[in-house]
Amino acid sequence: MCVNGKTGSPIQTDVGLLQICGITGIEAFLLKAQLQWAGHVMRIPDDRIPKQVFCGQLAVGTRPQCGPVRRYKDSLKETMKKCRMQPSTLSIDSQDRSNWKSQCQEAVIYIISYHMLYYDIRQNADEITNITKYSD
Repeated sequence: MCVNGKTGSPIQTDVGLLQICGITGIEAFLLKAQLQWAGHVMRIPDDRIPKQVFCGQLAVGTRPQCGPVRRYKDSLKETMKKCRMQPSTLSIDSQDRSNWKSQCQEAVIYIISYHMLYYDIRQNADEITNITKYSD
């Protein structure tokens, strides 16, 4: 294979390099931090400002013409769905700190394994394409 016109090792994708190094990517790190912070906010008392801001609704204001502004809550809900977690049970699940921490860890493991599976499928598809391309 060629790397920048020189013969050498094949080009590695970021998932491949993470597998070789045995570390997680920045997406997994940020995902875990986002979920743990949401659990922390849900555990703090209701009279604290961070929880009021996080759980509150906008009372006044207008929607931009291009569509609604994406809030942190919307992003968190999407992240939880991607990790196979139920956003509706966030306030209940996050009350037990050790259970919530293990759920966050499981979510990160799920996302990492999903990315690795996607990488393997894509790599195998590329190899099959190369084999059929050169066999013609």
